[in-house]
Amino acid sequence: MKIYRLIESGGRTTCTVDGQPLTTKRRSYEGEAPVPDRLGLSILCDAIGDSGAMLLAQDFNEQILKKLLPLAEMTSEDIEQWCNYHCELQYAVQTAAWKPAGGQGPERISTISKWPRLLLDPNYRLNPNPMGPVHAF
Repeated sequence: MKIYRLIESGGRTTCTVDGQPLTTKRRSYEGEAPVPDRLGLSILCDAIGDSGAMLLAQDFNEQILKKLLPLAEMTSEDIEQWCNYHCELQYAVQTAAWKPAGGQGPERISTISKWPRLLLDPNYRLNPNPMGPVHAF
């Protein structure tokens, strides 16, 4: 299990993976200019691989990264749980709306996994008591 530690300072966020700097990733068509979801893309590439990361980076940025405190931490297990939940939810939405002409639709998922911890409280690792102050290192 990898641990991702994010620190925001002076409008810039840095991330380490198990104490080492995270390798920044970008899409082939992107230049060097900052892109809003580049940090999310880089974290997801490291945690789940490039192909899944390309599809999920924007949602990960919106649902998780934008809600983090200036000092945050998450695990690769947290990220995988979020990815699985997000994909199950998207599949359920698409199959519920899809009605083939003159045929039976796909079998629906009866239940979606429980809410991943990152959606409930993205800052849980450093602040187990949401009403209390964030723990400093």
